[in-house]
Amino acid sequence: MKKNISVSIRIPADPAYIPIASFAAYECAVKRGFTQIDAERISLALEEAVNNAIEFSYGASRDKLEINIFRTAQGLGTKLQSLGIPLEQERLPQYKPERMDEFDDTSGLSFFLMKKLMDRVSISIKNGDERELLMTKYLPGIKMENCAQNNEEAKSEKGRPKLKRINTTHILRLATPNDAEAISRLVLRAHGEVMFCEHIYYPDRVKEMLESGEMVSGVAEAECGELIGHCALVADTPGTKVEEFTYGVMDGRFRSRGVTELAGVVINEASKRGIYAIYSMAVTNHVHSQRILLAEGFKECSLFLAASPASHCWNNSNDNIPARIGNLVFLKELKTDKSEKLYIPARHEMMVRRIYEHLGSNITQAETPKSAQITTQHSQIYTKADLKEGWTSIIVLEYGIDFFPHIKHQFHNACAHGIPSIQIMLPLNNPATPAISEKFENMDFFFAGIGLSDDGNENIVLQYLNNAEPDFEKVHIHSDFARELKDYVQKQFEL
Repeated sequence: MKKNISVSIRIPADPAYIPIASFAAYECAVKRGFTQIDAERISLALEEAVNNAIEFSYGASRDKLEINIFRTAQGLGTKLQSLGIPLEQERLPQYKPERMDEFDDTSGLSFFLMKKLMDRVSISIKNGDERELLMTKYLPGIKMENCAQNNEEAKSEKGRPKLKRINTTHILRLATPNDAEAISRLVLRAHGEVMFCEHIYYPDRVKEMLESGEMVSGVAEAECGELIGHCALVADTPGTKVEEFTYGVMDGRFRSRGVTELAGVVINEASKRGIYAIYSMAVTNHVHSQRILLAEGFKECSLFLAASPASHCWNNSNDNIPARIGNLVFLKELKTDKSEKLYIPARHEMMVRRIYEHLGSNITQAETPKSAQITTQHSQIYTKADLKEGWTSIIVLEYGIDFFPHIKHQFHNACAHGIPSIQIMLPLNNPATPAISEKFENMDFFFAGIGLSDDGNENIVLQYLNNAEPDFEKVHIHSDFARELKDYVQKQFEL
């Protein structure tokens, strides 16, 4: 390769195209002056890099990989750009050969191989979920020591056979901080089916959450000591009356009866702690998680469109994976006493009553005054947001004279950051809510359902899509009531 020459390749995120990138890397390495053995190392490293990019991609047929192979002052560099799950590689559980032998655990193997074969490797996350992987190989006179040994180790690790599924017995228990790394490993192995909030993938963060009580986890532990199931309740704020049921995963390498009973471990613990209610999100690109929640006594209460990033799903064809995924919100109330009167917007009265009926809750509707005055006090509003996942939720506790300026600021801030899914929760115990709900719907917000704030208060939930398509045809739901809710949400969107 001449000093001013680099090679650029653009291929689909499909394993069938890996040999193209691998061959190009080998030829460029030879022209740069590397030996045949080192050229093979560079070629193999890029092969692993492309595999890694595809593994962490969203699986859409339109995804492309941008590969650049270029001369450096001391050798050869490669840059691979792709769109994918925005996880920080160095914070994930790292590859451990002993776990490969005992548990067939290949977590982190691709990154391990790249570091063995190349002299410098780094992965960074850019805006818009763009992943950039940089690798450098030095010429023989300046390369790192033990590179040959690294190459042999990498080859031996790559060639290990996989184990078959294992029949086992297990125990169900609450997790301790010492389980943090095992939990992250388990979730990382399952990320092809669902993308969770990034915290659960990082052992250090999981340990903090378990120690502080921010998360209460239940785990299924196999007789060999491996964790084969996990689920958790997460509190957004200390002392909250409402928690989220999430991070539910099973290890497909093991077979063991009764693992699905794990949810009861954390639900029973929630009852002991006096939790008011538990909610959970089920993706709508498939119905598996919806079935599980229904079996645990959860009931549908809202439908959020385009609320989650696209998720790589190994069992579905690429054409069935939307750009963004909707979430069906489920609720399980542990305390059903609802003595408070609610001010339900007349436009949605029938559907709101249907939802409460579905939940098994008896509500009393108050008569909405013709003119509901907003208090002269300051508003009480808090906002939840996840820029990486692409959603913002604005929860109103109390209206005040600064209400609309405050909401306007939060709304425009979310839009400016490119947040696709914006929700607002309005208190149903406030007589001003029907009129305020109508104002938001005139701003292109539309009905999502009902929900609870952290203190357990009832809310009507409206949603807004910011440059995102609702993709109703790809919203897959399981129950008859969910179908009724979906049809109503679609009708309100189309009005």
